[in-house]
Amino acid sequence: MDVLAIAPSRHEASGLANAVLELGMADDVLALSEQEWQARRNGDDPYWRAIGRDALRLSAP
Repeated sequence: MDVLAIAPSRHEASGLANAVLELGMADDVLALSEQEWQARRNGDDPYWRAIGRDALRLSAP
C-alpha cells in the first residue's frame, strides 16, 4: 500500500513518513507539507487530482 504523509511542514511529514515505514504500515510513503498537498490535489495534473479525489484521510487535523 502507498501512503501520503501530510503535515503542516515537510519536516513533520518526513518524520511521520519514517514512522509509518518503520512500523511496516505501508510499502511506500511520500512526505508532503499541507501546502504541497493542496497545490497537487487542486492543480492541473489529472494524476494528482485523481489521488486527491480518492484519498482517504486516516486522522483529523
